[in-house]
Formats: sequence, structure tokens, C-alpha cells
Amino acid sequence: MYDIIDFGETYPLRMRVHHGNMKGREMENGFELLKNGEFHRAAEAFEMMRKDDPHNFAILLGKILAHARVKTVSDLRDVRCYGSIIEEKQIKAALQSAISDAEEEKKEYFITLEKTFDAIFRYKHEKKEQKNIQLQRLDRRNQLNATTSEKTQYVEKIKKEVIPEYHWYGKRVGELGEKFVLGFLASVVLGMIAALFLYQIEWFQEEFSRIAIAFLICFGLALIIICGSLLRPLVQELKGMNSDIKTRKKQIQTMTDEISDHHENAEQIIREIEALLDQLKEY
Repeated sequence: MYDIIDFGETYPLRMRVHHGNMKGREMENGFELLKNGEFHRAAEAFEMMRKDDPHNFAILLGKILAHARVKTVSDLRDVRCYGSIIEEKQIKAALQSAISDAEEEKKEYFITLEKTFDAIFRYKHEKKEQKNIQLQRLDRRNQLNATTSEKTQYVEKIKKEVIPEYHWYGKRVGELGEKFVLGFLASVVLGMIAALFLYQIEWFQEEFSRIAIAFLICFGLALIIICGSLLRPLVQELKGMNSDIKTRKKQIQTMTDEISDHHENAEQIIREIEALLDQLKEY
């Protein structure tokens, strides 16, 4: 009694296995395990068979598929199966063994299959990098939103502290607004003191406009110095926030470009895999 072993669309070979033959039954059992998704047991079965028949194409291919955790080579067209291809070292070792042990006319098949798996591993690397950068970009966006919200709250706080609020009992300003009012009054006082001091000079006594201008100049300088000292920490705080926002926006854009590059690379690799699988159909 005979049965058929099908390697999938990427390899048209079908093997007739005699049920009465011990090796045939072992091989059939190996592919049955592969078909049922028992990949670890299938790999062990093919390894045992390989010791007795190291040049057998079906055994060499079956061991590779078992380590790759796919049932047929044609399954490699589905990117969804790549997540289960995790035994990279074992797959590469099985491929090298197949290239070394296969009959001469079958070596090229395994060389092309090796290129296919190399492309798959590169695809997985590109997608992993893409996912990592996406997570980093999400973190930067959260930081950007937090800083933007913090800046908005800070500006609102300044407005409440500086801009007068109107109540039924009159105007009311916050602590910072009171400091600006006191700074203004202090500037007026300092300007008057400076003007009185300068008024002792005869030149300023000749015309009132001269002492008035002197007062305005002294008042303006005092106002700039006092209010400037109050505004400086506020400006520095806002400047720091704006710098952080600008930096994070730049980082997000850079990450977006990197994600796009990895996506394009992955798409290019998929086309490369499809071409290699088409080549396997020709053997």
C-alpha cells in the first residue's frame, strides 16, 4: 500500500511511501507529525531518519520545516507564520546540513531556500525595529502632550496671577500681580528720588521739562530692572517648555521617518521572498 507526501506548491515533488517499509512508515510518521503541527516531535523524527539516510531530500526538507514550525514551504508566503519562526540557529544549521548532504542536483534548491529564510529573518528584524520605534514614538508623544498641557496650565496660572479679576467688591490680582504693582510703585518712588537728587543741579532747575525727562528716564530704568527681574524666571520657564516641545516634535518626526523606512524595507523584503519562492517552484 502506498501513500502520497506533498511538499506544497513550492516543490512539486510527491513521494510515494510504502506503508510496509519501515523507513517509509517512519517518514510518513514524520510528515504526519508535521501536518498535525507537532513540530518538535517532527524535528526529532526527521533527525533520527537523517542518521540512516543523510542524503534524502524529503528528510532534509522535513527537518527544516519542522524547525521553522511551518507545514509546507508554500506556507512561507504568509507573513503571519513568521511570528512562529523563532529557532533561527536550528533552521540555519538544518539548511547548512541540507546544502552539505543533499544530492548535487538538489543543492541549489536548499541554497535558494536558505536565501529565503535569510530574507525572512531580515523581515522580522525590520518589523521588530519598526515596532520598537513605534513604542518610542508613542512615549515621546505622551511626553509632548504632558509638556504642552503643563505649559497651558502654567500660562493660565500666570494670567490668573497677573490679570485683575473683577469682583463685586472691586479688582483683585494674584500674588504675582501684586508684585508687579509694587514694582511699578517702587519704580515711581525711585524715579522721584532720582529726580529730586538731580534737581539739586542748576542745569535741571533752568527748565522743568529737563527734570521731567530725567524722572521718566529714571522711572523707566527702575521699572525695567524691577519688573524684568520678576519676568525673567517666567520667561525662562516658558522658554524651557517651548524648547522641550520643539525637541520632542523633532524626535517624533525623525521616528516617523524611520518607521516609514523600516516599513518600506519590509515591503521590499516581502517582494524578495515572493521571488525566491517562485524560484523554488522551478526546481
